Amino acid sequence: MAKLNETPSEISLLLQHLGEFTIFGLKEGVSSEVAEVMKEYGFDIIGIHPRQPDVGFTQYVSLEDAPSRKTLVMFRRGDALMGHLDEVLAYGPELVWLQLGIENEAFTNALIEQGIDVVSNRCIKVEYRKRI
Repeated sequence: MAKLNETPSEISLLLQHLGEFTIFGLKEGVSSEVAEVMKEYGFDIIGIHPRQPDVGFTQYVSLEDAPSRKTLVMFRRGDALMGHLDEVLAYGPELVWLQLGIENEAFTNALIEQGIDVVSNRCIKVEYRKRI
C-alpha cells in the first residue's frame, strides 16, 4: 500500500531498491550537483527539463518523452506540483521523491491515492549518504 514514507527505516528500504531514476527539473545548480553525486555512487540518471540544459546527463523535454523509471525525483516548487500531476501519473513511477524544501499535501495525497509511494522534503543525496 502506497504511503508517505517518513521514518528512517522506510527511507532506507526505498533507497536499497533505488537503481535508476529520473530527475524532474534537472538543470545547472543543486539538481545537477545531486545528480553528479548520485552518479558517482553508481546510479543511472536521466533528466527532464523543457530547455534540456547540458548538464552532463541525457535530458528529455517532458516525462512523456522519457523512458519510464520506477523513481521520479522532483526539483520543482511545491506550489507548481499540481500542474504536473497528470504528467507524473501518466509516467507511472512507483516512488516520487520531493527534494528538500518541496512539499505539497494535495499532490502527495493524489499520488498516494493512485498507489505511488512518496518521500517529501528530503534530499535524496543526503539520505543516501547517511546510509552508506
